Amino acid sequence: QSLILLGKETRKEEGNIEFIMHQEEDDPSTFFFYEIYSSEETFQTHLNSDHVQGFVRNAETNNLFRDEVKIIRLTKTEL
Repeated sequence: QSLILLGKETRKEEGNIEFIMHQEEDDPSTFFFYEIYSSEETFQTHLNSDHVQGFVRNAETNNLFRDEVKIIRLTKTEL
């Protein structure tokens, strides 16, 4: 599965508010995903979805992950 397909399927998910994929300019093999979900439950559903699990299996099988995947949780602060 490609990253484009992963993004398209993620955007269809109930509870997905935002999915933006970034590619690092100096290292095109590095990607950053900015995702917003309506709840922790919808985020967990996303992580366990067929398209995410299929992507991870494919990436692991084909040794596509250079480093460990890191999830960084952010809290929005109001200015």
